Amino acid sequence: MPRITVVDVGDGACTVLRCGCIGDACGCGLAVVDCGTWRGRPTYATDRLLRVLGPHGVRQLDTMIVTHFDADHWEGLRLLADNLHQPRRPTINLYYPRLPETAPKVASAWLAMVATLRFSGVRPLELATALESVANVVRRPMARGEAFLAAGGRRWQVMWPPEQLPLGLLRRIDRAVRDTERLAELLDAAGYPALRRNLEEAYARPFPGGENDRVSGATLDQSDQSRGLVNPAHGSDWQRSEEWLTGASPGQFTNGIHGFDATSVFGIPPKYRGPFVKVSRGLAAANNDLSLVFHDPMGSLAAFGDAGRAALRSAIEGMRECYAVVLAPHHGTYPLPPGFPKAALCVAQAGDHHLTRWSRHLVHHAQERSCVSTAQVGTISAW
Repeated sequence: MPRITVVDVGDGACTVLRCGCIGDACGCGLAVVDCGTWRGRPTYATDRLLRVLGPHGVRQLDTMIVTHFDADHWEGLRLLADNLHQPRRPTINLYYPRLPETAPKVASAWLAMVATLRFSGVRPLELATALESVANVVRRPMARGEAFLAAGGRRWQVMWPPEQLPLGLLRRIDRAVRDTERLAELLDAAGYPALRRNLEEAYARPFPGGENDRVSGATLDQSDQSRGLVNPAHGSDWQRSEEWLTGASPGQFTNGIHGFDATSVFGIPPKYRGPFVKVSRGLAAANNDLSLVFHDPMGSLAAFGDAGRAALRSAIEGMRECYAVVLAPHHGTYPLPPGFPKAALCVAQAGDHHLTRWSRHLVHHAQERSCVSTAQVGTISAW
């Protein structure tokens, strides 16, 4: 069994996968699954990861796995690039969800939202751009049915996302992207063009970023430009934009969303703060449901990212009934679908904020003595 270390990074995610060898003389590579945190300084998760890796572990690092495109899962990896300067450039295999052809804009739209709230452009947040400055990056987008090798050559099988999305999820993704594009146009008309500009750049430079992702001459295609980023088939929605705007209650942005809090939207014109959070919630849910779900067919580990209940129902088809270690979906805050795998050790990657919803997981997983949260136990290893 590989050594699995779930790193306490607060309200975020980070896991280190090592081979089963004993001793520092081992020459096997190691993998990091996600790295990032919410409500902490940008380098917090990176610093915690570096303590676990140590200098030898940094030299062994040859695989990074991003389960999905939330900053609390990948931004620590971007900042880790500052610590990868070596005389001989390492080669990093970067695995992440291969988005179905019908849903390529979700990650880009979400990155544009994050960049807009940070008053930055998209490029400073790109993962591949940062890594390629210090390493040879091999991009490997993955979909259900594919497999990859990591942590001493162990084979890991991908169970989600599929190449073809279920119709219900596809419709929700389409709606989330259209709402984001429509909001960008409304903000632009109100004299706040940042979201529109970030969308355009993100569409031209999709996750994980970097020059290799840019299609020659890539911008929005002609049909996108002619319709102002909005599908003409939904013109009636556009005509009801004021009705859509007033549909957001004040509580929708004072309660915050995953990754943002109430103060995050203060840079947005007051009239649009409620709609911004409302749209962000829908986009975040769609983004979560495209999480990379993978497992060890031999039973050591199953990882679920932030996949929601409907996505989990499909992802667990064909998985084992029990694993040595399970990483609880969405930091242990979700109710689980029937048939969700049991585990000798189930770990929620959580801080104080996510811990408030830990009971949802415990009730549904029904193995309370085997479920722990890093908010309570800190960094934990199993092998």
